[in-house]
Amino acid sequence: MRPVAATLRIGLHGIVAALCGVVIARAWISTPHVPWPAILGVALVAAIYAGGGWALRRGWVTQWAIVLALAWLAVLAVSVDAAYLAFPFALLLGALGGWARLAIGATVLTTGSVAALSYELGWSVPGVVGPLTGIAVGVGVGLGYRTLVNAIAERDDLVDDLKAARDETQRHAHALGVMSERARLSRELHDTVSQSLSSIQMLIHAARQAANEGDRDRYLDTAQAAAAESVKETRRIIAALAPEDLEDGTLRSALERVAHRLATSTGADVAVTVSDQVQLPVEGEATLLRIAQSASANIEQHAQASHVWIEVVADGGAAVLTVADDGIGFDTGSVRSVGRQSFGLTAMRERVEVSGGSLTVSSAPGQGSTVVARVEYGS
Repeated sequence: MRPVAATLRIGLHGIVAALCGVVIARAWISTPHVPWPAILGVALVAAIYAGGGWALRRGWVTQWAIVLALAWLAVLAVSVDAAYLAFPFALLLGALGGWARLAIGATVLTTGSVAALSYELGWSVPGVVGPLTGIAVGVGVGLGYRTLVNAIAERDDLVDDLKAARDETQRHAHALGVMSERARLSRELHDTVSQSLSSIQMLIHAARQAANEGDRDRYLDTAQAAAAESVKETRRIIAALAPEDLEDGTLRSALERVAHRLATSTGADVAVTVSDQVQLPVEGEATLLRIAQSASANIEQHAQASHVWIEVVADGGAAVLTVADDGIGFDTGSVRSVGRQSFGLTAMRERVEVSGGSLTVSSAPGQGSTVVARVEYGS
């Protein structure tokens, strides 16, 4: 709407310039000599009018309007054709607002125009009604313009407020995401690497206190195995931070790489099935991939499975990931206590809930386990 207001302003300036030209032209035609009084008077009016923006910025609107009115009355005394300028000046009065200024200005314009026309052409009803109607219309158009400008300003303020609120929401969401990821990493590091390092520290201390070389070697071998496990856990955490498997392939190919790594490390038979009907955004695919990575890590560490099934299917408006194994299983009630496996399940549940989905885990001792993650297409 800004171009509309700018166009109206340009139109008003154009009308004033054109009518100033008309006044000079008619004065030139009506006299055999150069109408210097009319020319100089119109030039003065035009100069004062052009300074309106400067006066408006300094809050001198009323003073500027008085000076402009006096200059116009002076030209009107020289050339009755200056009455034509009453209409754009009336429009200007409406646009500037201020009821006292509007009432006084409209009275001056009407009185001056009627008096000049009556002096030049004689008194008549049209000579009164014409200027009165033109000035009333000009004031009405000016008031409409002012209302439009105010509406534009209010709309712009509202848009700015909405943009500020959107930016603030994005900042809060980003901060919340950062805090959530920090909390997840803190829990994962505590439940894996931190515990392994504590164990290594105790094993080394025990090795130093060992009574014979055989016990010392046994403690050191156990510490070395724990260190290797810590390295493995650290690499798993780093991999979970950025699913690079998705950068150069599809969800299917990324899951197949997860399955290959799991099969290589455990010797299990891992099958992957991904429905062609699954159409997720990258964020949704990343969520399912990370859930599959976490579930595979749990299987690798705890399940002792011979067969693993990874499946992604479309279910209405959602994609459903299922990771199942035929391993030793576990008691789902007992994993609520603090432990590494409980972290894995908690981390998966938090991750899928952030994406607006849901996670269910079913298992029992000796009956394998099944993890089902559901992510909506719009998440």
